[in-house]
Amino acid sequence: MTKKVAIIIPTLNERKNILEIIQALRSVVLDIKIIIADSSADGTDELVRQTYLGDKKVVVLKCGRLGRGGAVKKGYEWVRKHSQAELIAVADADGSHNPKELPRLLVRSEEAGLVIGSRYVVGSRIVGWPWYRQVFSRAANLSASLILRAGIKDYTNGYRVFHRTLIDQFNLDSLNADGYIMLSQELYQVQLLGGRVAEVPTTFVNRQRGKSNFHLGLIVESGIIMALLWKEMQKTRRRLAQVTQDQNGQENILLR
Repeated sequence: MTKKVAIIIPTLNERKNILEIIQALRSVVLDIKIIIADSSADGTDELVRQTYLGDKKVVVLKCGRLGRGGAVKKGYEWVRKHSQAELIAVADADGSHNPKELPRLLVRSEEAGLVIGSRYVVGSRIVGWPWYRQVFSRAANLSASLILRAGIKDYTNGYRVFHRTLIDQFNLDSLNADGYIMLSQELYQVQLLGGRVAEVPTTFVNRQRGKSNFHLGLIVESGIIMALLWKEMQKTRRRLAQVTQDQNGQENILLR
């Protein structure tokens, strides 16, 4: 893998985990730009800054209270302006996304514009996740699959690798969800851009240290945003159908 790689890691009070994640990433992808998009109140950002002072390969963005989606979007904005990376990865900081599996996602990116580290394909495993999280994940995946129909198994895992060409074409204003539902919004934009999507099996491990950021509000927000996404998709499909109809009509005129 000779392409330049950047990875965006949204953090919310991950002081206990973040240095281990950074070290693990640098051990498996030697020339990687690591962007910490931080919304913490526990000093995660200062810890990273002090540890990697003067290291241009580690960047810390202070994101305020943007949530995971807003932090990742800020990372995309930074990459567009300041990075020459050809592949853009996104991973969580709680250890659920194993850095050692990143090279497999990068290799698969040779044949797809978006590669998802999947929890639900053959060879995948989920370790230590509470039953209610698994139920919510399955329900969210079912909802997303009915709306997006992308032909994949895992719509809601945030372990991803994008081609730079897709990130550059994203309408970032439309990535407006505060939680994990932004993952479905990203996938929808990939579909609109004609990008191919592939999955790689991963082992998803529930966090070992720190407090989970999952809460009831994410469930409520997910339902609302999925409904809005469905409406947006219907409008887009009608608009594309109208464009096709207009083009066909123009072709008929030219053939007369």
